[in-house]
Amino acid sequence: MVLSKRVTFHFLLFTFVFLTGLGATGCNIENHRAQIGQQGGSQSLGSQKNRLSGLDMDAELDLLNLSDRKRRFIRALLPHIKAENERIAQVHASLMLMTRKASLASSDYLFLERLARQYRVKRAGQEDQEFVQMLLLKVDRLPVDLVLAQAAMESAWGSSRFATQGNNYFGQWCFSEGCGLVPSQRGEGARHEVRRFATPAGSVNAYMRNINSHPSYHLLRDLRYKNRTNGRVASGGDLAEGLVGYSQMGGEYVVAIRNIIKNNHLHQLVVGI
Repeated sequence: MVLSKRVTFHFLLFTFVFLTGLGATGCNIENHRAQIGQQGGSQSLGSQKNRLSGLDMDAELDLLNLSDRKRRFIRALLPHIKAENERIAQVHASLMLMTRKASLASSDYLFLERLARQYRVKRAGQEDQEFVQMLLLKVDRLPVDLVLAQAAMESAWGSSRFATQGNNYFGQWCFSEGCGLVPSQRGEGARHEVRRFATPAGSVNAYMRNINSHPSYHLLRDLRYKNRTNGRVASGGDLAEGLVGYSQMGGEYVVAIRNIIKNNHLHQLVVGI
């Protein structure tokens, strides 16, 4: 879904984040996983490494010089982000294996059909390899710094009612009565609620699926694909340009996300692509 019509909500969140210190510092999948292990895993993007990549999480956060509240927020959310990126990487690697096959098996077609439904990809007469490439564009990881920055923006560093009561860190909406929490400033006649998740991991999963599948974020995915095919590791700052449709703030939202990344040194964390 597109998270629009929330300009006032985002302005209030942006003000809060700034004032509080922003500037201060399946079954077929299992079969494919087995194939990956036999054939060497996903393709390498080169030897680019983050200077903190050899440190544990607490050591990384010590070097970022963040407040205790922000450290707790990152420590709680980062493992879920990394786990979801690892899951996506396994699926991406399965697709990469298919690009090296002369012909696809029946299990491969079932696997592709399932992914196509999940990622809103329609098959309309494309050859097998063209269809696989369409999925590769969407089934890919997101930079850790970008995900953390959006979670910080959307949940006021985990302090919003939607985060504390509904494990919703990215402002995802739902449209059936009782599916979430009713926004206090919801307009007359509006039906949306802010979706409630059982766990933070559920929120991260839904957010990444949204970014990877919704038409509004095609620019982000195009930028990511272009970086990957050129052997570069895309940062959150690089891909933030593709988030202009996430909020009615438009370009100001992109600037805000980049500022959160920069001012909190999130780009120094292990990059998620």
